[in-house]
Amino acid sequence: MMRQLVLLLALPVLAACTQYASDIDRRVCSQIAKPYFSRHIERDTEEYRTLDLETQYVIYICSQLRAEPPRLELAEVLSERGESAVPFLTAKLQEARSEQTVRAMIDVLYVMHRRGRYDVRADAALMSLLRTKLAAMREGPDRSLVEDWLDELERPA
Repeated sequence: MMRQLVLLLALPVLAACTQYASDIDRRVCSQIAKPYFSRHIERDTEEYRTLDLETQYVIYICSQLRAEPPRLELAEVLSERGESAVPFLTAKLQEARSEQTVRAMIDVLYVMHRRGRYDVRADAALMSLLRTKLAAMREGPDRSLVEDWLDELERPA
């Protein structure tokens, strides 16, 4: 019941902020992430699997930007959607403006590839987008991590 209430209250804000997905409003994260992440991790993860892709995306990005510690296991769960999620994730990556959002989105695609859920390496347009996003990142830990992921993706199997 609480989840439905939180999601119902957040839907208008979610709809307004989806065009700025990489800069998800702090209020959205507060409305969704605080109640969601204040419970037991295993229960949260199982519930997360039942949510629609857009809501999963918002919770995942909020968890990376606002939760302490970030909820790394959500990349694994989001990657379970495989090829069916790639167009949505690609669109969100194209829109992403913050380096943290770029890193988080590439993490999902990297996990998806490593688990055999989608062959990111074989998708030339997606690999080009990943390299473009990497080139725009400043030097630092996020860039280094993304470089390592992309280097691994580009290595022959």
